[in-house]
Amino acid sequence: GWPNEASCGQPIHLSGDLMFQTDKATLTRWANPELRKLGRLLRRSDTESIVVQGHTDIRGTSRHNLDLSKRRAAAIRLWLGRRRAVDADKASISAMGETHPLVDAGDNVDLMRFNRRVEIIIQCADAVSTKVAKRTYPSRRVHTERGRTVPASAAEAPP
Repeated sequence: GWPNEASCGQPIHLSGDLMFQTDKATLTRWANPELRKLGRLLRRSDTESIVVQGHTDIRGTSRHNLDLSKRRAAAIRLWLGRRRAVDADKASISAMGETHPLVDAGDNVDLMRFNRRVEIIIQCADAVSTKVAKRTYPSRRVHTERGRTVPASAAEAPP
């Protein structure tokens, strides 16, 4: 589930597969409920600023993936700004492309989905008073199974 409070510096993961169609930067209809939850969280928190980071899997060229991750991060920032979840001047974007995968998916298409995501990193005005809360999926905790890195628990995997 969603955290009750913002966690300074702890990324909130938004599934790229839920937010966007394959190779697109236009938000899907399924993105709105998740973004509304994120917006409520940001409005309740002592948010100084946010960084919206776009990530892709390894399919496609590095240049294409960098551009796609930038356009996806920009789409999330625009949505949050229009809904007044965060002031536009307090939200920046960062295009990560394929450079920071959550899992080593190799050629496994099923595992690649964990690397397609947008992360929201919250910078709080008063980080000391903000409690740490965790987003439940996809988890950074991984283990090796038959030489592959996979999510630690199927329960933590996005639907």
